[in-house]
Amino acid sequence: HFWANSIFILPKNEIMFSSEFATPRMMKLIPILFSAIGAFLAYRVNFCANQFIYVLKASTLGTKCYCFLNKRWLFDKVFNDFIAKSFLRFGYEVSL
Repeated sequence: HFWANSIFILPKNEIMFSSEFATPRMMKLIPILFSAIGAFLAYRVNFCANQFIYVLKASTLGTKCYCFLNKRWLFDKVFNDFIAKSFLRFGYEVSL
């Protein structure tokens, strides 16, 4: 009888357990709906923006922007030091 009490729900936590089953099915399907809409929009934008990207690359402004951003600017280092570390530090402080 080692596993006799392995699945035990404390009575004060039973409300949270039963609320999962009380949620309407359509509410549970909202993330799938938004994911499908996002995937469709990403496909359409990628398909339609192909001409725009070609025109942008062929222009002088696009060429100058490409040359500027193609150099080694270490954007990942700046992103990690200023943005990611502050979010991680905030998450650490909040979760304590």
